[in-house]
Amino acid sequence: KMYISLVLLSFVLPVMLLVLGLIFYKRPPKNINSFSGYRTTRSMKNLETWKEANKYSSKLMIKISLILLPINSLALILTGKSYEPC
Repeated sequence: KMYISLVLLSFVLPVMLLVLGLIFYKRPPKNINSFSGYRTTRSMKNLETWKEANKYSSKLMIKISLILLPINSLALILTGKSYEPC
């Protein structure tokens, strides 16, 4: 039972990053706003930096998720069901 929850939690973050990255890549926020998108003082400076920052951050989210998925998979395979909670 504990192993199943560990497996699920190991994939929640990478899958969420992948889904959000793909959504923001396909449909980036068109206008500067304080609700969604990559919001920093620098990225909200003007529309050009806003678009570039959101394009970059969506690609980064996709790359990180694609790195985390195999790492988490390998870690779970190597530990197997021998995981014992403290």
